[in-house]
Amino acid sequence: MRASMDPLKPLASTLDPVIAQIYSQASSMRETLRQSMPAPDSEEAKAREARARRRKTRQLAAEVLATPQRLRHLVQQGRQDEARKQWELPRRLLISWREKGVGGDDVQSCIDEGDAVFHESKDPSR
Repeated sequence: MRASMDPLKPLASTLDPVIAQIYSQASSMRETLRQSMPAPDSEEAKAREARARRRKTRQLAAEVLATPQRLRHLVQQGRQDEARKQWELPRRLLISWREKGVGGDDVQSCIDEGDAVFHESKDPSR
């Protein structure tokens, strides 16, 4: 059995330096990355996180404020149940914002506009 393993020894001896080189490169890359990235609790990381949060909040607000128009489109297509379902979460979010005093009059007008979509669909004169 030992005799059959001897031919593998030269292959193993050529792999060792290659594996060591790969390990060395990976360690070097990890160290470079650690130096270029701020620590999670640093001021720079906190500022970057705050900017990302503000950007996401603005995007969410824009999506929520566009909801009444989307609801009207669904109701016009006769998909009122789907529209009601899609209104639940944005409406709860808007109410939460209103209670916290965030968004000003736009929040209440968006709630009214979203609720009106369903009242309009009941009133055939509109």
